[in-house]
Amino acid sequence: MRIKHINLAVTINPNDSELACQGSIQMSNPEEKPFIHLNKLLELEELYLKEKNSRIDLAFSPSEIDPEFFIKASKKWSIELPANYQEKEELELFFKYRGKIQRDEPYKTNYLTSEAIELAIYVAWYPIVELDDNPTFQVKLKRIDNWLWTMNAPRKSESENTIVWERKDPATDLTLLGRPKTTAITKEMSAIFWGDKSFLENFSSLEQDILGFKQKLEDWLGKPKNDAFQIAISSRESGGTYVRQGLISTQGNLPEEYFTTKKKRFLLGWMHEIAHLWFAASEKSTYHNWLDEAIADYSALLLSELFYGKKFFEEILEKHRKMIEKEKDLPAIKEITRSHEKSYIVFYKWGSLILHEIRRKIGLDLFLEVLRDFADKSKKQTVVNTDDFIESLNRLTSDDWSGFINKHLSIKPKVQ
Repeated sequence: MRIKHINLAVTINPNDSELACQGSIQMSNPEEKPFIHLNKLLELEELYLKEKNSRIDLAFSPSEIDPEFFIKASKKWSIELPANYQEKEELELFFKYRGKIQRDEPYKTNYLTSEAIELAIYVAWYPIVELDDNPTFQVKLKRIDNWLWTMNAPRKSESENTIVWERKDPATDLTLLGRPKTTAITKEMSAIFWGDKSFLENFSSLEQDILGFKQKLEDWLGKPKNDAFQIAISSRESGGTYVRQGLISTQGNLPEEYFTTKKKRFLLGWMHEIAHLWFAASEKSTYHNWLDEAIADYSALLLSELFYGKKFFEEILEKHRKMIEKEKDLPAIKEITRSHEKSYIVFYKWGSLILHEIRRKIGLDLFLEVLRDFADKSKKQTVVNTDDFIESLNRLTSDDWSGFINKHLSIKPKVQ
């Protein structure tokens, strides 16, 4: 059961920190008792089906989310579906909800205030069944006077009263950012940066580095799936950086040293996020997500080796090893998903060391060919998994890597 498409009409009142939404979702393979997730502070007011010219209202009630569900700021709404609709392969459900937004913990990545707005999957501001819904969508936003907006989708149209974005290919998220024009970076100020203009001077000093990393990845991997490339500098003080179909949202309020003495380490994180422009097609609700995170992590290491030298590269690899050695009993990759508390070490760092061992065995040039081949699959397929990566590796090396990969995904991480 997943949401395939979302039509969303959005009205936001920044002064009261509230939003109101109505629209519809196309749900595939609904269960006997389907459900959706919404933010804890959003109240579902209406839910119904349409049959010819009639409306069929559905009963719904709030319930606790699964303890393993990644979006802790969400609430689960269970739906009573008439028996004659339970066997359908696809349903269109119409809805209406409104309320405030409870922020995500502990990172506080998303928010809705009178000063700025950042809404994404972390706060379930739109209907979600699972993290891997990956819907197409259309969002129609009622304009607010003298506010600027951006989203992880092309603008389909705009008028004096509304802006419409439409994403025709499956997306990992619906990410919407807005702020008053008086505090915003305009197109005249920067070609790639958007967001809080008070941070523009520091971030502008990174522009050539960032564009250089992106160009080198294009040299290695070809063009990414999405041509759009925009960096939204957020006013938040935590939550780091994340990528959504060519839109990169980043925490703006950072120590000055990140742009001076710690610039290389800071940019290593940017290398990782930029690599996600190519690698973001695995399912986050399965262990296969190790691929996107490990490849992004190791791609950043490869860029650091090229731009900062072998010594820096080896130092970061050693930090990975020490991070793993410090942990007493890490789970195997196949035993966890992205929501596990140790997934950062296991997927990113242990996964990166697995890739480094492959690179060591086959050489850098052939390893980059494998990455390019897998990047092509990630571009063309809606979902990729470990078998897709193994197939690329086997075909291009004329060897069988299934035993090596499956062994390292099944054992507890341990540095030899």
